[in-house]
Amino acid sequence: MWRSFCAHMKRSVAELESISPDADWDENALNALGKLQAAIESVKELLDPEEEEKRNQRATDLLTEMNEILKEQNVETTERSNVVANDENQPPPSKASESLILLETPQARRPKTKILTEPRREVEESVRLLDPLCPAEFKSIPSYQKGRMTIEQLNGVMDVLEKVWLGNFDLLRTNSKGLKGPQLDTKFRLSNQAKQVDSPYFCSEKDWREAVEPKMRAALTKCVQCLRHVARIKYTRLKDSVVLISRPN
Repeated sequence: MWRSFCAHMKRSVAELESISPDADWDENALNALGKLQAAIESVKELLDPEEEEKRNQRATDLLTEMNEILKEQNVETTERSNVVANDENQPPPSKASESLILLETPQARRPKTKILTEPRREVEESVRLLDPLCPAEFKSIPSYQKGRMTIEQLNGVMDVLEKVWLGNFDLLRTNSKGLKGPQLDTKFRLSNQAKQVDSPYFCSEKDWREAVEPKMRAALTKCVQCLRHVARIKYTRLKDSVVLISRPN
């Protein structure tokens, strides 16, 4: 339809142009002729398949560009909404986390330095089996038991007793294969005596007397009475006239 119309209009224009130029042309007719020629050219462009393909390609490119712009805007909007949602749901940072963040910053990082420390010294602490007497406890002891004995002398005798207890305790735990002569006999005697007492810390009154200073040996009987009065020791008499001094449970 358009092609036949275009051919008809083209023939009409050719007929108008074939008129002698000497003929009197109306100004309105000339304007109409120009518009008619322009319309014919526009119709020819619309009917041209190459021009139509170019227009379609331009339209396709324009739509593709618009779609890419819309996708970028959608992505930015989604990211912003996710960030806002995370910020709203996340609890406020604590002081500990803030300090950790500060430690991770480059300014807060410091080069590691080797700290030279002295070797650890092993300190052997003695086990206190007997607590020293306080002035109130010493005062509670009757005068006929302590006589002229001082609190310092009584505590000193207690220290010696504690050392004898620990010595016997270590000897009983020692392997018999490494012992010789008198030590082996002493361990055998202590093993039999250990069955008579309830505490692992004990000794005979004879061993204790031999360990104290000579000037205190005569007063050892009074020391036993004083320490029994304040419940520091337990007194056990065996059948063979042996007295064991042990730690109360």
